[in-house]
Amino acid sequence: MTIDKTMNALVIEQYGRAVLGRMPMPEAPEAGVMIKVHYSGVSIGTEMLQGTGKHGSLALPFVAGYQAAGEVVAVGPKVTEYRSGDAVAIFCRGSHAAYAVANSDRVHRIESLDQAYLASLFVQPCVGANALDQADVMAQDSVLVVGQGLIGQATAQLARLRGCYVAVSDVSQSRLGISATHCADWVLDAGKGPLAEQTAARFPKGFDVVMDTTGMGQVLDDAINCCSQGGRLSFVGYHPGRLSLPFNAMHVKELHALFPWFIGKHGLRLGVLRLIGSGAFPMRSLISHSVHWSECQPLYQTLFTSARNDLNAIVIDWRDAH
Repeated sequence: MTIDKTMNALVIEQYGRAVLGRMPMPEAPEAGVMIKVHYSGVSIGTEMLQGTGKHGSLALPFVAGYQAAGEVVAVGPKVTEYRSGDAVAIFCRGSHAAYAVANSDRVHRIESLDQAYLASLFVQPCVGANALDQADVMAQDSVLVVGQGLIGQATAQLARLRGCYVAVSDVSQSRLGISATHCADWVLDAGKGPLAEQTAARFPKGFDVVMDTTGMGQVLDDAINCCSQGGRLSFVGYHPGRLSLPFNAMHVKELHALFPWFIGKHGLRLGVLRLIGSGAFPMRSLISHSVHWSECQPLYQTLFTSARNDLNAIVIDWRDAH
């Protein structure tokens, strides 16, 4: 009898094209685990870059996605801290599938599988929390977050939880609407003119901290103009290729530039998951689409079009894909 060792997965077949298909099942690494995926979260900006070949060099075809939550079903021989049946959230390669694997340092325990739906989107708030930590953001700070994709929204909300006054900007009216309700004290339509002009009356000296989450070089001049003297400018977004900066403007303002990377230490990630699990971080309010795995391809394909600006957080349900 032949045993089927393939699984249902969302596959980048060629750059700019996602399909549902069968892919080989992974095996738990020696120092890692394999999980039965209950839910996977979609990171719109990063996955758009990966799916168009602009971020990383994954060999085609590959399973899309990098964050998921579910149940441990196998552990490697070097793993002692997890066992089958544990509820976890993972940072991995190829999360949009029935099964996924991760090394144990990228596995994070959650209280129960009831939390898997929201925990499947834990990476974006971890990126924001790490950036805030590196910028030493405190309650007394005024913060401007440029860009309100999920990372921008998460960064803004976490800054508010620290007690900061938070302004945000974007060109998407739907995202600004969500941010006005759940993430920020003040929302700014970036399409209505330079942010420095829009904020000058209320913040004539600029913001203590400006965080660019867009990864778009053309917004940086405006972001820099919004910084206070001696302020902190954090490059949270991913900028593919080389980046040109107005040295003199940054020099005269004596700015502190920060380039946070990755999702912070393991303890930070667990802290973010506790905030999500407790409801202190409003993840459910940031989810615009929940979709069954069998129907996810058309929605995911939208990532490769301008219509992605109408999407917010997305969760894919894989519970019956096994």
